[in-house]
Amino acid sequence: MRRGRASARSGALAALVVLAIAALCTESVHAGGTAEAERQQRRRELLAELDQTDVTFPVVIAAVVAPEASDAERMTLGSYAEVVRDLATGPEVHYLEGSQRRIWADEVIGRYRRDLQEQWETRRRALERRRLEAASVESPAADDELDRLAAELALVDTISADDVGVPDAIPVVMLDGPRRFRRVLPAADGLAREFPDARLILYLTVEPVGDLFLVRVNAFSPLDGADRELFRVVGTSEEIPGRLETQERRIVEAVSGRPLGGLRVTVTDPSGEQRDDARVFLSGEYRGVAPLSDRYLLPGSYDLQVRLPDGRRASQLVDIEADVIRGATISIDAPPPAEVTIRSVPAGARVYRGSLWVGFTPVAVPRSPDTVSYTLALDGYYDSRVTLSPGSPPEVERVLLSTDTDWAAEVTDARDRFYRSFGLFALSVSVPILVNGAYQNYTGLLAADGSGALSGDLSAAEQDRILRQADALYAGYYAGVGLSAGLFGNMIWRLITYVRTAQGYHTR
Repeated sequence: MRRGRASARSGALAALVVLAIAALCTESVHAGGTAEAERQQRRRELLAELDQTDVTFPVVIAAVVAPEASDAERMTLGSYAEVVRDLATGPEVHYLEGSQRRIWADEVIGRYRRDLQEQWETRRRALERRRLEAASVESPAADDELDRLAAELALVDTISADDVGVPDAIPVVMLDGPRRFRRVLPAADGLAREFPDARLILYLTVEPVGDLFLVRVNAFSPLDGADRELFRVVGTSEEIPGRLETQERRIVEAVSGRPLGGLRVTVTDPSGEQRDDARVFLSGEYRGVAPLSDRYLLPGSYDLQVRLPDGRRASQLVDIEADVIRGATISIDAPPPAEVTIRSVPAGARVYRGSLWVGFTPVAVPRSPDTVSYTLALDGYYDSRVTLSPGSPPEVERVLLSTDTDWAAEVTDARDRFYRSFGLFALSVSVPILVNGAYQNYTGLLAADGSGALSGDLSAAEQDRILRQADALYAGYYAGVGLSAGLFGNMIWRLITYVRTAQGYHTR
């Protein structure tokens, strides 16, 4: 008895131990799942912080390098920088290539990681200093903030450049940084340190050549470290501004990141007179009022549309090529007559707009910018409805239907014909199905060897009769399919007739 009780207690204790272990495992799995969910949520928040959708592309005119320029000449040199700045303010967007977007994203990730690393080092040094000041030889106790920063660093390491959203088109912003006059240009990374916010740095180098000046314009990109000469011009001090303006395309391409084209839009009316109140849209985007000149468009095809205040519009497809300013002249059609004449057959019908009497047909009504409905009423005829829109023709005629015509009976007759055609089609569908089933029964008499011959248990006369019947069923199957197809076409025609008849009734 004691042994049995001891065994029972041991079993109960083992069961409790198993339940405790299971509870611990469940709690561990739940905690692990919760921790992973929180980690993924923090990763999504971090990606939102690193997102570059709302960034800008700052451009600055950094310096004028004039090794031999005197102080008196700096005023003239400064005017050259102003010309370059005016030319660079044209493009509104800079287009990044795929490799540049990855470099941008890597830079954002690296900057965020360096900030975290610096915070982690600062926290660690503070804890170490606190330990030394307390004259303790033990390692500092665990710190929640240090652990959080370490976890954040580990999370940043899981993010790649492809995870960070960097748009391929970024708004350009001109910085108003001071333009320094230099005798020697610093290294490219020196310019980047002077203008840390700039993504493109333009600078000029001026050298006297006898009575002339040689002016070179360079563009330095801190993003990829590329420093390239855009162009050079030579002339007297008075000629240099005009020669710089002839190189606008090179400066625009440097600021926008891609070669651009342009478009000049002119709108005329039927008399050939130019309109100055037409709104211009390119592929659905409003660009301004004609006459319009847009010199900063990506090469490609655009849907050019112009709209006048009175609702008239015209459109055409234009192709923009790089480094080419294309002209487009659109002629707007003459405006429709201010009135629309409503006629009826027979004439003399009363015309109502809602409950307001307008007159007798033929009657001229004002063209409305909105859709308007009129009702035509004449004794002995069904009322008829006329709907006018801004694009309605100058004259609209309606043939009235005599009340002697039983219109409701025509609609009912068309409906009944459709119903009958549908019933015949539904019945015909079963014909090829039944014939095919009978044919399959005959094929069951074929020999089991798959040769197509009848079983040898049948006489020659029976075999000949069965084959003829099978051939007849085979032909009947295809005849049934053809009959169903014909009845289906008839049903569709009856349906169209029914719909048209009913629509005609409601329209009139």
